[in-house]
Amino acid sequence: TSWFVENKNISSVLFLGQGGMEGAVAAVEILLGKKNPSGKLTDTFARRLEDYPSTDTFHDFAGGVEYQDDIFVGYRYFETIPGKKDCVVYPFGYGLSYTDFDISLAGQNDGGDKIAFTVKVTNTGKVAGKEVVQLYYSAPDGKLTKPNMILGGFRKTPELKPGESCFVVVDIVKNEMASYDDEGAVKKSAWVLEKGDYKFFYGNSVRNVKETGTPFS
Repeated sequence: TSWFVENKNISSVLFLGQGGMEGAVAAVEILLGKKNPSGKLTDTFARRLEDYPSTDTFHDFAGGVEYQDDIFVGYRYFETIPGKKDCVVYPFGYGLSYTDFDISLAGQNDGGDKIAFTVKVTNTGKVAGKEVVQLYYSAPDGKLTKPNMILGGFRKTPELKPGESCFVVVDIVKNEMASYDDEGAVKKSAWVLEKGDYKFFYGNSVRNVKETGTPFS
């Protein structure tokens, strides 16, 4: 993306992926304002191909690719490794809309095996649209290495008219926050939920989040 990010003469770029037979129709409807987009990136767009760690070893072996990324794949790499945040142009979970939304935490309930977060979403713009509430968590640093941010769940709102609000609930199962111990730092070949504070964040991308302020220990 460096070719347009660093070129001040380019104000806009349209990228169309594998949209299928109706992909072009959908793109035209969005460009003409007939539809309001609400999709989010499932990947991270960095400035250069070399910014992705897998690039260095991708062509090293004729018979295959040696996997060296460990748990730091995609946004987990860019959000954790020092100095790599600056490589990101469009972060994981990013997506535009023709309207704006206010996202606030309305409640948090510990239900035993899972934690439920109730989030209030208000359309503060001038046209109808949908938003995707994303919940991330940060696991404590223990004997096992962990990323700084991990996606725990997400929920899309119904279409909201200007000024309209709704509440969405995003659940996260506690056991799903466990880390796999492949080397035996705690217990070999086991899923481990290490002791400590698990912090939670809500928003509409991995970079645009607020901390809930109530960790789970």
